Amino acid sequence: MTADIALRFKLNPNSNMVTLNSRSERKWGEEGQVKNSAFQKKKLFEMTIFTEKDKYKVSVKDQETGASQEFSLPQNIPFKRVTHLAIRGGVEIKSIRYG
Repeated sequence: MTADIALRFKLNPNSNMVTLNSRSERKWGEEGQVKNSAFQKKKLFEMTIFTEKDKYKVSVKDQETGASQEFSLPQNIPFKRVTHLAIRGGVEIKSIRYG
């Protein structure tokens, strides 16, 4: 069985785009792409993931400049079904808080 993915947030540094998507019952939803202005290579950032009634919101803040950007994705998978957080790539995690 393939796991559902409530929120896929993927940064493509080559195109400087952020891709947002979800996968339910082995089918990917409609992909959204947004130009990235918050992530810079080898720069500190703060990322916050919010859940709202009908969408997931991701807020990214550059720790040096204070510049921020928000991204959102319709909530195709209810938050109650989310059980894991997976992070891949060249990212160093300083802290994770839930609550």
